[in-house]
Amino acid sequence: CFYSFFVLRFFQYFLDLLRQAGLKVSGSYEYEFHYFPEDGEKVDSLLREHALDPARLVAINPGANWTPKRWPPENFRHLMDRLIASYGVQIVITGSGEDAPLAEMILNHGRPARPSVISLCGKTTLRELGALFAKCRLIVSNDTGPLHIAAGVGANVVGLIGPTAPWETAPLGRGRNILIHYAPNEMALPWKGKRFPTPWMELISVDSVLEVIEKEKLLCHP
Repeated sequence: CFYSFFVLRFFQYFLDLLRQAGLKVSGSYEYEFHYFPEDGEKVDSLLREHALDPARLVAINPGANWTPKRWPPENFRHLMDRLIASYGVQIVITGSGEDAPLAEMILNHGRPARPSVISLCGKTTLRELGALFAKCRLIVSNDTGPLHIAAGVGANVVGLIGPTAPWETAPLGRGRNILIHYAPNEMALPWKGKRFPTPWMELISVDSVLEVIEKEKLLCHP
């Protein structure tokens, strides 16, 4: 398991090839995600409705289009509990409507709901999701589209990556882009095959994620 700030993404490599070929390539490597003012207003309304304070807001994005890329729901639940206890944050769970059952597994698990945690799965458009991430202190996400949206609005992100190749899929935005990646020794990435080797994402521990958040001062203690 390791974490890293800088990974040479494929698009950086190809842009550099264009430069070396004598072509003019303007701008920086960082990409941006744009939304409209009305998207920000909709998010402000959602935050007021649920009494959420952007100064304390952390988003977790537990879904992914491929199940092996998902960190276990119980890990997200334990991370959420410890972030609330250590930093006094409020948590919003993000994703599509298809991720709502996953959010329920994280939220409830046989215990009463808490006002410091809500699910907005399926309740935002993609642009509104970007506006929401722009208001968050931190986003912790699997390797999936919303991770890149969060990076694109300049938010601080921690990406949890397993069977994919970080040099292909790592985010690159204006904020802090930190990856926590685990792959078995000598495993070719991205993984391809018929029988997925397990355990994999389960081997990224909650402690390792908390250690990165603490070491890099991504959140402040109350």
